[in-house]
Amino acid sequence: GIFLDPSEAVFVILGEHKELEPHADLRRELLKRMIEAAANDPRPGISGEELKAMLLELRKEARHEPATWEKRSRR
Repeated sequence: GIFLDPSEAVFVILGEHKELEPHADLRRELLKRMIEAAANDPRPGISGEELKAMLLELRKEARHEPATWEKRSRR
């Protein structure tokens, strides 16, 4: 979803964690499915060397100004 600020996203994530806390079997099943989905991803992987080269190139590029958050009230 879209959140107004990072604290709202954290609030939602912690709420979901609290709801799933008593259901260890469901949490295990969700984790298992996420791992299986990642393992079965048809997109080609890249080697560690390729990743390192990509990250080094990204470091050379000019960076944007860091994001800032402004508190806005909901209406």
